[in-house]
Amino acid sequence: MGLFKKKYDLEKDHLRIEFSLDDMEYIIFLGQNRIQYDDLSTKTKKILDNKNNSLKTDSNLLNEEINNSKKKLRFNKLKSLGYTNFGFEYLGPVEGTMSPKMANFLGQLTNEENVLIGINRVGMNINEERIQDTFENGLPITGHYVVTTASAQLSQNVGYYVDNKTIIKELMYVDTYKNSKGAFLIRIPDNDLKGDIFIRDENNSIRLKPEYIIGYVPAYPNHHIEDIILNNNNDYARSYQSNQSPYGFSGTPANLSSSDVLPINAFRNK
Repeated sequence: MGLFKKKYDLEKDHLRIEFSLDDMEYIIFLGQNRIQYDDLSTKTKKILDNKNNSLKTDSNLLNEEINNSKKKLRFNKLKSLGYTNFGFEYLGPVEGTMSPKMANFLGQLTNEENVLIGINRVGMNINEERIQDTFENGLPITGHYVVTTASAQLSQNVGYYVDNKTIIKELMYVDTYKNSKGAFLIRIPDNDLKGDIFIRDENNSIRLKPEYIIGYVPAYPNHHIEDIILNNNNDYARSYQSNQSPYGFSGTPANLSSSDVLPINAFRNK
């Protein structure tokens, strides 16, 4: 008795294979417990070896597993903070474009970690006065039902997602939701999600604090993202504008040429 240590079999022991972001390879679990490689049956070792070899030869597969693991971690963190009311998402084909300056801007923004990025889509009644009021006094929360959590309250007016890069697609196709004419771009650090992100104005109406509003992105024809009107009351917007002054963000529409347009695929491959 005890001369032979049990060897775990993938099928017989109902094991599962998962990608490990820490190890950058597939590993095997029994329930919540990791099974060490030496404790696997010969057949199971072969299966695991083949899967890990595929990661070494297929960079697309590796990137996909990395992204999926990061999304899972992000979902779990947002859930722990009480934020699971994700917004409307466009699910059709994506063929939008961006100007180089917006690819740079959104690339830096959506690659940030530990921040919630969202958008508030606006309708026909958007104008300069409303934009400035939102920049100075915060985003009005105009839900049609009573909610008791910050997550549900925010989701009444702001769409946010597990993968912050989803925001790029949503800005390109902002008009697919009630013919929106543009969107306010929102950035809330995770640490702030634990506190009060809302204020009440002089009319006792609830607003998202203005420091979380980066700017306003107007909709363009053909699902193009050209520019952003930055909120000078927002620290992130001011910092980016001062560090990237050659891009000249002003909110003034520019004349487009073929050299000024990047397809979304160009951004995704970066």
